Amino acid sequence: MPGVRALLAALVALPNAHLALLTGNYREAAQVKLSYFHLASFFAWGAFGDESPDRNELARIAVQRAADQGVPADARASVLVIGDTPYDIACAHAVGARALGVATGGHSVAELRDAGADVVLDDLSDTEGVLRLLL
Repeated sequence: MPGVRALLAALVALPNAHLALLTGNYREAAQVKLSYFHLASFFAWGAFGDESPDRNELARIAVQRAADQGVPADARASVLVIGDTPYDIACAHAVGARALGVATGGHSVAELRDAGADVVLDDLSDTEGVLRLLL
């Protein structure tokens, strides 16, 4: 995904950002994918498909896990899910989170917007622009 590494690097440098991976992939498959693209170091924890087949339930698990990880309550109240499918948008809404749709997968900007994304981008290549949207 264009811009993802630069965005993650910028986010981990922020003291008030707390990154987690929420994916329908099983934990081991997610680790393989992240390692292949040199992204594993950005995510210390997350919620994975082997914990529930329901992505919306994974969102609830992730929010609870954030509390367990010591993420402050104000940060847990302002969750943002970044995803490239309508399922990602729905899981954000399941926990009252904002949804940033990124049309780098099999779904168009219009499809992600129609799914209810708060903001939709073609990709994440404009790191500063994306940070302005997120913060």
